[in-house]
Amino acid sequence: MTGKPMAIVVLLLTLGAGVAAAADDATDTQVLLKSYYSHAIIREVQAGAQAMIKGRDGGIATQVVEAASQWAAGRKQAVRAELAARFGNDAKPCFAFFVGRYTEAEDKGDAQYLATLNNELRIAPPPRSYADLRRALTERWFKADIAAIGKKMGDIQTWVDLAAAGRKVPTLAQWLDRDRPPARAANSLAAAEAPLPDFKKDDGKQTASPLDAFGSGREARNERTMAEAQAGMKQVAEERRAAEEEEGKRQAADAQREAEGVKAYAQKLADAEKEAMEQRQNTWSARLKRLAVSVVTGSASAVTAGVGSAAGAAIAEQMFD
Repeated sequence: MTGKPMAIVVLLLTLGAGVAAAADDATDTQVLLKSYYSHAIIREVQAGAQAMIKGRDGGIATQVVEAASQWAAGRKQAVRAELAARFGNDAKPCFAFFVGRYTEAEDKGDAQYLATLNNELRIAPPPRSYADLRRALTERWFKADIAAIGKKMGDIQTWVDLAAAGRKVPTLAQWLDRDRPPARAANSLAAAEAPLPDFKKDDGKQTASPLDAFGSGREARNERTMAEAQAGMKQVAEERRAAEEEEGKRQAADAQREAEGVKAYAQKLADAEKEAMEQRQNTWSARLKRLAVSVVTGSASAVTAGVGSAAGAAIAEQMFD
């Protein structure tokens, strides 16, 4: 056996034999190909975010980069989880190997490999080209996804344009969250001091010394003094907790009112920009669809200066970074 992981060998045998799968069961190849297409979409969104902030000031750019990075990180995590569920510890090398083989076949227009893929994918009518394959699979796997991403990118583009024009806008995070119920502020009572423990005197074994009777009066006085002090401390602690609870409620109410105000203002801006926003959303959705029917290896070539194993290694590194 060579150094290739067993999962890769199984994948090779499956593809080489052209084994068909049940229509409702995802196969290894389907999981790998969908993961590769997901990578292309992630790269396009990140590239689009970079294009948005070109020439913009640092405050705008920082917020857009952060939003795009968080979104990309979440998508990559989901892809990695699906690959790991299928291939375990061999997920990364299996993905790298598949991307290398697929990009090489697509670059050469390998009709035999395309037919082998379709034995599992069962596209009807069978794709005559890799562009047909991408078009069909994008419709099957990413139609709703592309619409949602287009909406998000259109939202971000609108915010960038408003901010760049000097309009008063909320933060990008607040703008994107305007449709969500405002989160309530944390109550400061949760961070308040814990109640004082009850005082307990030492109940250790007493000696039979004659001095016990002499000291009993002093001990009783000490206990009364400690009990009175403890009661006073408890009262102070209760008063403090009550004050903190009241302050926490006030802060929570203030934060709620502020969040609702920001939400209402953001929605007012969105309503005023509704038509332009819809146009931007449609433009972004169309852009992502064009990516699906373009030569996907073109984006890989820009990073790897080639296809095949170099592309596979580079793209797997990006997905598992």
